[in-house]
Parts: sequence; structure tokens; C-alpha cells
Amino acid sequence: MILFGSAARAEVLHLPLHPSPTYQFSPALVSSLALPLPDAARESGRLRVVLFRERRQARAVARERRSWKAPAATVAPAATVASHFGVDWYSIAACESGGVWAINSGNGFWGGLQFSPGTWFAYGGGPYDGTGPFPYSAAQQIAVAERVLAAQGPSAWPNCFRWA
Repeated sequence: MILFGSAARAEVLHLPLHPSPTYQFSPALVSSLALPLPDAARESGRLRVVLFRERRQARAVARERRSWKAPAATVAPAATVASHFGVDWYSIAACESGGVWAINSGNGFWGGLQFSPGTWFAYGGGPYDGTGPFPYSAAQQIAVAERVLAAQGPSAWPNCFRWA
């Protein structure tokens, strides 16, 4: 037996000896929620289902993230892609990210040329939410990098910039 309410008005809720899988609410609690009793029980069940799905999804995402492996270091092709600016993007990538074009090192920079999110999106980079390996190819990253170079100059890569 559980007693709800104040000394002025008390309501008694008789609970069964064996708990049932459905929740039982006192009329005072239900009226404070402004829901009829059947609706309150239904909402409680929906909430449990939503919470269960969210926990299951979070576990699946955690499993998937644990299974990601950094791609093997890529070797620059013998004939590097010629830039119309005369820049050796592959040697810059080797300096910035060890030549791994799909890297997301978790330091706030993405890809072989280590773009910041603001720079990537401002200069026409595609959508990316920051989780998992960086999905854009070397050629796509170089195209964005050339727009960055045209606007900002070599100072965008202060430690690794090299002309071809």
C-alpha cells in the first residue's frame, strides 16, 4: 500500500503482491500529467520502446566504430597528379597525414591534406559528419585544396607546403 497526497487529501493505491509488467499510476499522478490513465500507461510503454531502441542503436554504432581500421598507408603514384598551380599535393599529404587520404585522426582535421571542417565546407567540400574514415578521394581533396590555395595561399599548410 502506497500513500499519495498531502494530509488534507490522501489517495491510496493498492498494488498487487506480484508486480505486473504494466505500470499502474495513481489518479493524482495521472491528472498532474494531464493524461487519461490509459494514455499515461501507453506513453510509458512507448517511452520504454524508444529508450530500448536508442540503447540498441548506440551499441551498434559503438561496435561499428570499434571495427573501423585505419586504411593502409598509400604510396604516392609514380606520376603524381599535375596541379595547375604546380603543387606537389602528394608530398604535402605525406607530411600532413602520412599519405593516408582517408584519415580522420580525431584532432579536428580531415583527409590527407588535413582540412578543418570550416575550410572543407567553405571551399566546396562534400557532406561529412566527422565520424569514420574520410570518404573523399585524393582527387576530390586536391580539387578543394586548389580552391583553398587560390584564396589563402600556401599559408593554409604552414609546415608542409611544397611547390612541385
